[in-house]
Amino acid sequence: MRILIVVYSFTGNNRLLARDLARRLGAEVAEVETVGRRRTFSILLDMVFKRKPEVEALRVDPAEYDHVIFMAPLWDMDVAYPLATVMRRYRGRVGAYSFVTFCGYVREGQTEHARAAVTRLLERPPDHVVELHVGKLVPPEDRRNVRKVSGHKVTEEELRAFDPEIREIAGLVLR
Repeated sequence: MRILIVVYSFTGNNRLLARDLARRLGAEVAEVETVGRRRTFSILLDMVFKRKPEVEALRVDPAEYDHVIFMAPLWDMDVAYPLATVMRRYRGRVGAYSFVTFCGYVREGQTEHARAAVTRLLERPPDHVVELHVGKLVPPEDRRNVRKVSGHKVTEEELRAFDPEIREIAGLVLR
């Protein structure tokens, strides 16, 4: 089975997860790159004004793979806009796919919101939607601090805390 992971990562957390999952699955990774450098302020403006940032073309065509894993953070429960831009480009052309996010928090209705968003973007529902939460790694007293959670850079060692979930994702895709 040919598997592709299409990943957008602002902080590097989703990139770290994508590389680990790719190693486990024998998958290729295509990183979404924006035209121009992104900053926290530009992301905030994207969120407020629902802007769609320009992104570079992917080096591969996701439609040529048996399963595509789209991976990005959630920004106020929405798929990070650079990945959403890529997903729109492949609307109606991607077969089996999943959405995986390494996001900050557990929020009520977030998984359902993400599922509905990716369904709209690709015009078909995903096989799976899986959330991993960076907040799990932050000391309990800092878990309500958005800056500390959203700015936390996950290390290789910390990623091991998610081994059961990562194994589960790999198992879901390989079924």
